Amino acid sequence: MFYGLWAFLVNIMHGPQAAIKAAWVQGAYSFLVTLGMTLMLEAMYRSLLKVTGLYWFSGFVSVIICCALVFTGSWILNVAAGTPEVFETVILGYIIGLIYSSVYVFGLLRKRKP
Repeated sequence: MFYGLWAFLVNIMHGPQAAIKAAWVQGAYSFLVTLGMTLMLEAMYRSLLKVTGLYWFSGFVSVIICCALVFTGSWILNVAAGTPEVFETVILGYIIGLIYSSVYVFGLLRKRKP
């Protein structure tokens, strides 16, 4: 709901119809992507750790790749949906997503490190 409200507020200057559409797109995408990103982070971290045996490298690369994929998807989805203020709509999610991913992977590092 938070990301949907944010999208609504940054797009309201383009009219209520555009703002509501942006809110639905960003809100729904953010909800689904949080779950997907969490699963992707865990899977990628575990896979990289098996291959490299390097905890910090595996965590860092997992965050970078997952964020790049998710953030690109968010941008493309908002452009395709015709969101008027794409950058303003997605930037907050990018910042919070990067923080969330980093904290989550740091938790994995602390939990699994011998």
